[in-house]
Amino acid sequence: MLDENHNRINYPKSITIGDRVWLGYGVNVLKGSCIGNDSVVGTQSLVTGVFKDNSIIVGNPARIVKQNISWDKRQL
Repeated sequence: MLDENHNRINYPKSITIGDRVWLGYGVNVLKGSCIGNDSVVGTQSLVTGVFKDNSIIVGNPARIVKQNISWDKRQL
């Protein structure tokens, strides 16, 4: 986006998505956001901000609903 003098006013920012992150259908991740390792983002969530590892993130705007989740390769 440019102002009336053609100077950029909407600078890009990086998006960081950690290892083993699951993103549900229709998730939007905005610039400057960071999703930690081993996290799950619920369907139709709008991610804005920085989220810690091992979290379940849902909502619009997204928020953490559970932390310290863990993954196990064993089948139940």
